[in-house]
Amino acid sequence: MAQGVVRATQAWLQSSWHVQVPFAWLEACVAWLQEEAGGAGRLSQQQINQQALDQWLLTDLRDLDYPVLPEGLAVAQKTELSGTFCVQVDSLLDISQPAYGQLQKWKGTECANDEVSAVTQTTQRPWEARPTRMLLLQVTDGVQSLEAMEYQPIPALSASLRPGAKLQLQGQMVCRLGMLLLGPSNIKVLGGEVEDLVDRNNQGRVLCRTLGLPEEQQQQQEGEGAPPAPQQGNQEVEDLELDDAELLASLEAQEEVGRVQVGSVRDSGYRTLSETSSQFSRSSSVRSLVSAASSRSGLTQNSRRGPVQEQEDSDLFDAIPSEHEIEEDFPDEDFDDLPLD
Repeated sequence: MAQGVVRATQAWLQSSWHVQVPFAWLEACVAWLQEEAGGAGRLSQQQINQQALDQWLLTDLRDLDYPVLPEGLAVAQKTELSGTFCVQVDSLLDISQPAYGQLQKWKGTECANDEVSAVTQTTQRPWEARPTRMLLLQVTDGVQSLEAMEYQPIPALSASLRPGAKLQLQGQMVCRLGMLLLGPSNIKVLGGEVEDLVDRNNQGRVLCRTLGLPEEQQQQQEGEGAPPAPQQGNQEVEDLELDDAELLASLEAQEEVGRVQVGSVRDSGYRTLSETSSQFSRSSSVRSLVSAASSRSGLTQNSRRGPVQEQEDSDLFDAIPSEHEIEEDFPDEDFDDLPLD
């Protein structure tokens, strides 16, 4: 009886949906469905058929390993297909739009300036062709993997199609070097998804792989392991702020001493070098304090007090009497006028 139920389900899938599955997988699926329902007689044949179809929509066709497409199609130079084939979508990408702009939009960080180009919708003439969507799909029957291109707009397809969804290819199709050219009459979406593919081939990951960028999940994992670093950086910033406060206080003291020193040197003249030396020693002690604070905050001594030091040095040299002033204290005398006695 169980074999008859399985064969009836297999015939229904083939005739109604053109779905071909291994008999062993379908037999195990029917047995599991009956066990979950509580017994062999709990489910009708129609319920078993529908639930078996639902299980197939959620199954990765690679696990079934049951060929559907003609053998060698992926490497043939040109092949014309005719018939109905059920395949699975592994991933898809809109190749009519820049991948970088799609990634920024997916992250929510798009900028209006990125959309500006030499040719926009507003500058196009009425007779010029409008840009249309073109999806590139990675499809497989579980054994062979192909690419399928939307060379004509297909309303049944959507850029939000879930990875692992099942498609029904029908009608006349052309395959060139592993690329299927599809039009609106060649596609019927059956639905479904594969949980593993949804996580591995989401839009962000596909765009990152296309651009050669690290995938989003890896960036998030790296970010999760990095929180201790910002805390350490904040601590260093706090220490630097404390050192800057000490440095500013020291600079204020130095400027005050500098002003007192400059005034005293200019008023006293060349006979007050002793007073100048004492004041210069006090300013040197202040500069040593500033140098210590600057070394802790990572600043050089010359970058902070270069102008002040130059002013002190120039005032010090002004205080030393020049040769002309010495000559004025000892004026030249005319020795010829002195008596020879």
